[in-house]
Amino acid sequence: NVEGIVLRLNLQDSDPFQEKLGEVYRAYLVARNYHGRGAAGASLFLEREISGSLITSIAKVSGFKIVHRGKVRDKYKLAMARWKKLRELMQRLANRLGTLKEVPMSFREAEDFVNALLGVEMRGSELWKKATKKKEATKAPAQTVNLRAAYLDAFNMPRFGTFGRTSADMYHGVTWVGSHYTPAKSKLTSDDIMEGLLEGTRGVRERKALALLDAFVARKLAK
Repeated sequence: NVEGIVLRLNLQDSDPFQEKLGEVYRAYLVARNYHGRGAAGASLFLEREISGSLITSIAKVSGFKIVHRGKVRDKYKLAMARWKKLRELMQRLANRLGTLKEVPMSFREAEDFVNALLGVEMRGSELWKKATKKKEATKAPAQTVNLRAAYLDAFNMPRFGTFGRTSADMYHGVTWVGSHYTPAKSKLTSDDIMEGLLEGTRGVRERKALALLDAFVARKLAK
């Protein structure tokens, strides 16, 4: 069994996102107490105010555990050290988002990026899933075609803070899709989406997107 609690963190004293990006992000800590394991674990995620999108790219690397045993004073010291680590992680993400915001991305480059993210390619007017070591190339199912279209639409949605111009627009498009998009006739709930972001495919895809964008930015800056 596991008990969970979500805590909103106070960033008012020194908000790296407001300072670096000039916009509002809310930070949350998801704490889990696993019965029988002798430890409580926690992960960090962010919410971008303008879009309501959740950013979980740093959740896995920011996870930590606090054991139940030991002296109370030592637990306080550990908690303060973990808080410092979380602040450093948020500053690094703010810096990364700032860099993405400075690097332009064309729509054609956005198409190439989304194709790489989903492992697909265009063959004439048809979308195909690329071959892998275990599978041959196959025509992409409608769900993949629709997901690709959703990513490209989200690249330029001004009302949600994307404008189809920079690498940051693509990243925020990815987080918007991860937080809000559901396939047609889907019965997914908001809880299902949150679980997918923190523990499932949606979160994995967002972290892959950030890694691909880091590589894209490195190539651009090297020219």
